[in-house]
Amino acid sequence: MYSDLLTFIKGLPLQEGADPVLPKSFQSLLPIDALQSIFSGINDSVRIATAIITLILALLACFLGYRLARFFMSLTGFMAGAYIGYKIGTQALNLQRPLTIVCAVVAGLALSVLAYRIYTAGIFILCAFLGFIAAATLLPFSGDLQFFLSVLSGFIIGALAVKYLRPVIILSSAIAGGFTASEMIVKVCTLMSLYKFTYFTSGGLTLIICVLGIAVQFLTTSDKESKKKKKKKKKE
Repeated sequence: MYSDLLTFIKGLPLQEGADPVLPKSFQSLLPIDALQSIFSGINDSVRIATAIITLILALLACFLGYRLARFFMSLTGFMAGAYIGYKIGTQALNLQRPLTIVCAVVAGLALSVLAYRIYTAGIFILCAFLGFIAAATLLPFSGDLQFFLSVLSGFIIGALAVKYLRPVIILSSAIAGGFTASEMIVKVCTLMSLYKFTYFTSGGLTLIICVLGIAVQFLTTSDKESKKKKKKKKKE
Protein backbone atom coordinates (compact mmCIF):
# COMPACT_ATOMS: atom_id res chain seq x y z
CA MET A 1 0.00 0.00 0.00
CA TYR A 2 2.90 2.31 0.74
CA SER A 3 4.28 2.16 -2.82
CA ASP A 4 0.81 2.74 -4.28
CA LEU A 5 0.19 5.68 -1.95
CA LEU A 6 3.57 7.24 -2.77
CA THR A 7 2.95 6.89 -6.49
CA PHE A 8 -0.53 8.34 -6.02
CA ILE A 9 0.77 11.37 -4.11
CA LYS A 10 3.69 12.04 -6.43
CA GLY A 11 1.94 11.59 -9.76
CA LEU A 12 -1.71 12.69 -9.57
CA PRO A 13 -3.55 12.39 -11.90
CA LEU A 14 -2.46 8.78 -12.46
CA GLN A 15 -2.10 8.65 -16.19
CA GLU A 16 0.96 7.91 -18.23
CA GLY A 17 2.91 11.06 -19.03
CA ALA A 18 0.94 13.15 -16.55
CA ASP A 19 2.71 15.94 -14.74
CA PRO A 20 2.85 15.62 -10.97
CA VAL A 21 0.30 17.49 -8.90
CA LEU A 22 2.79 18.54 -6.26
CA PRO A 23 5.23 21.27 -7.33
CA LYS A 24 8.94 20.46 -6.95
CA SER A 25 9.25 22.90 -4.06
CA PHE A 26 6.64 20.92 -2.12
CA GLN A 27 7.87 17.49 -3.18
CA SER A 28 11.27 18.30 -1.70
CA LEU A 29 9.66 18.56 1.73
CA LEU A 30 8.28 15.01 1.53
CA PRO A 31 10.32 11.84 2.18
CA ILE A 32 8.91 10.29 -1.01
CA ASP A 33 12.20 9.42 -2.74
CA ALA A 34 13.65 7.84 0.41
CA LEU A 35 10.51 5.79 0.96
CA GLN A 36 10.34 4.75 -2.67
CA SER A 37 13.87 3.36 -2.49
CA ILE A 38 12.84 1.29 0.54
CA PHE A 39 9.84 -0.22 -1.24
CA SER A 40 11.43 -0.52 -4.69
CA GLY A 41 12.33 -4.15 -4.04
CA ILE A 42 8.74 -5.24 -3.45
CA ASN A 43 7.76 -7.98 -5.92
CA ASP A 44 4.62 -7.98 -8.07
CA SER A 45 2.74 -10.35 -5.76
CA VAL A 46 2.98 -7.87 -2.89
CA ARG A 47 2.13 -4.98 -5.22
CA ILE A 48 -1.00 -6.80 -6.38
CA ALA A 49 -2.02 -7.58 -2.79
CA THR A 50 -1.55 -3.99 -1.64
CA ALA A 51 -3.36 -2.67 -4.71
CA ILE A 52 -6.31 -4.96 -3.92
CA ILE A 53 -6.39 -3.73 -0.30
CA THR A 54 -6.30 -0.14 -1.56
CA LEU A 55 -9.09 -1.00 -4.03
CA ILE A 56 -11.28 -2.38 -1.22
CA LEU A 57 -10.79 0.78 0.86
CA ALA A 58 -11.51 2.96 -2.18
CA LEU A 59 -14.74 1.09 -2.95
CA LEU A 60 -15.82 1.38 0.69
CA ALA A 61 -15.24 5.13 0.48
CA CYS A 62 -17.05 5.37 -2.87
CA PHE A 63 -20.18 3.43 -1.89
CA LEU A 64 -20.25 3.75 1.92
CA GLY A 65 -18.32 6.96 2.52
CA TYR A 66 -21.15 8.68 4.38
CA ARG A 67 -21.96 5.69 6.62
CA LEU A 68 -18.27 5.03 7.36
CA ALA A 69 -17.37 8.69 7.80
CA ARG A 70 -15.90 8.21 11.28
CA PHE A 71 -13.67 5.36 10.11
CA PHE A 72 -12.27 7.42 7.26
CA MET A 73 -11.93 10.45 9.54
CA SER A 74 -9.73 8.38 11.83
CA LEU A 75 -7.73 6.98 8.90
CA THR A 76 -7.15 10.43 7.40
CA GLY A 77 -6.28 11.84 10.83
CA PHE A 78 -3.71 9.07 11.34
CA MET A 79 -2.08 9.72 7.95
CA ALA A 80 -1.90 13.48 8.58
CA GLY A 81 -0.62 13.01 12.14
CA ALA A 82 1.98 10.45 11.08
CA TYR A 83 3.34 12.85 8.46
CA ILE A 84 3.50 15.72 10.96
CA GLY A 85 5.17 13.43 13.53
CA TYR A 86 7.68 12.27 10.93
CA LYS A 87 8.63 15.83 10.01
CA ILE A 88 8.97 16.82 13.67
CA GLY A 89 11.13 13.77 14.40
CA THR A 90 13.46 14.25 11.43
CA GLN A 91 13.72 18.04 11.13
CA ALA A 92 12.88 19.54 14.53
CA LEU A 93 14.24 16.86 16.89
CA ASN A 94 16.81 15.17 14.59
CA LEU A 95 15.87 11.71 15.90
CA GLN A 96 17.22 8.40 14.65
CA ARG A 97 14.96 6.33 12.37
CA PRO A 98 13.42 4.04 15.06
CA LEU A 99 12.52 7.03 17.24
CA THR A 100 11.23 8.91 14.21
CA ILE A 101 8.89 6.02 13.42
CA VAL A 102 7.68 6.00 17.04
CA CYS A 103 7.12 9.78 16.86
CA ALA A 104 5.14 9.40 13.62
CA VAL A 105 2.98 6.58 15.01
CA VAL A 106 2.24 8.44 18.26
CA ALA A 107 1.33 11.65 16.42
CA GLY A 108 -0.77 9.66 13.94
CA LEU A 109 -2.70 7.90 16.71
CA ALA A 110 -3.22 11.18 18.58
CA LEU A 111 -4.67 12.98 15.54
CA SER A 112 -6.68 9.89 14.62
CA VAL A 113 -8.36 9.85 18.05
CA LEU A 114 -8.86 13.62 17.88
CA ALA A 115 -10.51 13.36 14.45
CA TYR A 116 -12.79 10.60 15.72
CA ARG A 117 -13.76 12.28 18.98
CA ILE A 118 -14.12 15.86 17.77
CA TYR A 119 -16.69 15.38 15.01
CA THR A 120 -16.46 18.81 13.36
CA ALA A 121 -12.66 18.67 13.14
CA GLY A 122 -12.82 15.14 11.79
CA ILE A 123 -15.36 16.03 9.11
CA PHE A 124 -13.27 19.01 8.03
CA ILE A 125 -10.02 16.97 7.84
CA LEU A 126 -11.68 14.11 5.95
CA CYS A 127 -13.51 16.22 3.38
CA ALA A 128 -10.57 18.60 2.89
CA PHE A 129 -8.38 15.58 2.10
CA LEU A 130 -10.99 14.06 -0.25
CA GLY A 131 -11.52 17.45 -1.88
CA PHE A 132 -7.79 17.82 -2.47
CA ILE A 133 -7.60 14.39 -4.14
CA ALA A 134 -10.67 15.02 -6.30
CA ALA A 135 -9.52 18.50 -7.40
CA ALA A 136 -5.96 17.35 -8.07
CA THR A 137 -7.29 14.58 -10.31
CA LEU A 138 -9.90 16.64 -12.15
CA LEU A 139 -8.03 19.91 -12.82
CA PRO A 140 -6.81 20.01 -16.44
CA PHE A 141 -3.49 21.76 -15.76
CA SER A 142 -0.47 20.97 -13.58
CA GLY A 143 2.31 22.52 -11.49
CA ASP A 144 2.14 25.09 -8.71
CA LEU A 145 -1.21 26.51 -9.84
CA GLN A 146 -2.83 23.06 -9.81
CA PHE A 147 -1.45 22.32 -6.34
CA PHE A 148 -2.59 25.67 -4.96
CA LEU A 149 -6.10 25.28 -6.40
CA SER A 150 -6.28 21.70 -5.11
CA VAL A 151 -5.40 22.82 -1.58
CA LEU A 152 -7.84 25.72 -1.84
CA SER A 153 -10.56 23.36 -3.08
CA GLY A 154 -9.85 21.04 -0.17
CA PHE A 155 -10.31 23.83 2.37
CA ILE A 156 -13.52 25.04 0.70
CA ILE A 157 -14.99 21.52 0.57
CA GLY A 158 -13.97 20.88 4.18
CA ALA A 159 -15.70 24.08 5.29
CA LEU A 160 -18.82 23.29 3.26
CA ALA A 161 -18.95 19.78 4.71
CA VAL A 162 -19.25 21.16 8.23
CA LYS A 163 -22.42 23.01 7.17
CA TYR A 164 -23.83 20.78 4.43
CA LEU A 165 -22.85 17.46 5.92
CA ARG A 166 -24.54 14.75 3.86
CA PRO A 167 -24.22 15.96 0.23
CA VAL A 168 -20.61 17.11 0.59
CA ILE A 169 -19.44 13.89 2.27
CA ILE A 170 -21.25 11.77 -0.34
CA LEU A 171 -19.90 13.70 -3.33
CA SER A 172 -16.32 14.01 -2.07
CA SER A 173 -16.05 10.37 -0.91
CA ALA A 174 -17.70 8.96 -4.06
CA ILE A 175 -15.49 10.97 -6.43
CA ALA A 176 -12.21 10.46 -4.56
CA GLY A 177 -12.99 6.79 -3.90
CA GLY A 178 -14.12 6.24 -7.48
CA PHE A 179 -10.95 7.67 -9.00
CA THR A 180 -8.74 5.65 -6.66
CA ALA A 181 -10.74 2.44 -7.21
CA SER A 182 -10.51 2.85 -10.98
CA GLU A 183 -6.76 3.39 -10.79
CA MET A 184 -6.29 0.31 -8.61
CA ILE A 185 -8.35 -1.83 -11.01
CA VAL A 186 -6.15 -0.67 -13.88
CA LYS A 187 -3.05 -1.38 -11.80
CA VAL A 188 -4.13 -4.90 -10.83
CA CYS A 189 -5.14 -5.74 -14.41
CA THR A 190 -1.79 -4.44 -15.69
CA LEU A 191 0.30 -6.33 -13.10
CA MET A 192 -1.65 -9.56 -13.73
CA SER A 193 -1.73 -9.01 -17.53
CA LEU A 194 -5.51 -9.41 -17.55
CA TYR A 195 -6.52 -6.42 -19.65
CA LYS A 196 -4.78 -3.38 -21.10
CA PHE A 197 -6.78 -0.23 -20.41
CA THR A 198 -6.66 2.76 -22.75
CA TYR A 199 -7.16 6.37 -21.71
CA PHE A 200 -10.83 6.20 -22.77
CA THR A 201 -11.67 2.84 -21.16
CA SER A 202 -10.03 3.84 -17.87
CA GLY A 203 -11.86 7.18 -18.00
CA GLY A 204 -15.16 5.43 -18.68
CA LEU A 205 -14.57 3.03 -15.80
CA THR A 206 -13.83 5.96 -13.48
CA LEU A 207 -17.01 7.78 -14.54
CA ILE A 208 -19.19 4.68 -14.04
CA ILE A 209 -17.80 3.96 -10.55
CA CYS A 210 -18.16 7.59 -9.42
CA VAL A 211 -21.73 7.92 -10.70
CA LEU A 212 -22.74 4.59 -9.13
CA GLY A 213 -21.11 5.57 -5.85
CA ILE A 214 -22.96 8.89 -5.73
CA ALA A 215 -26.28 7.26 -6.65
CA VAL A 216 -25.95 4.42 -4.13
CA GLN A 217 -25.02 6.74 -1.28
CA PHE A 218 -27.86 9.19 -1.94
CA LEU A 219 -30.39 6.36 -2.32
CA THR A 220 -29.31 4.43 0.79
CA THR A 221 -28.96 7.36 3.21
CA SER A 222 -31.36 10.08 4.32
CA ASP A 223 -31.39 13.62 5.67
CA LYS A 224 -32.63 12.20 8.97
CA GLU A 225 -29.27 10.52 9.47
CA SER A 226 -27.57 13.83 8.69
CA LYS A 227 -29.69 15.61 11.31
CA LYS A 228 -28.88 12.94 13.88
CA LYS A 229 -25.17 13.34 13.17
CA LYS A 230 -25.45 17.12 13.52
CA LYS A 231 -27.19 16.73 16.88
CA LYS A 232 -24.49 14.32 17.98
CA LYS A 233 -21.87 16.81 16.80
CA LYS A 234 -23.39 19.60 18.90
CA LYS A 235 -23.37 17.38 21.99
CA GLU A 236 -19.69 16.64 21.45
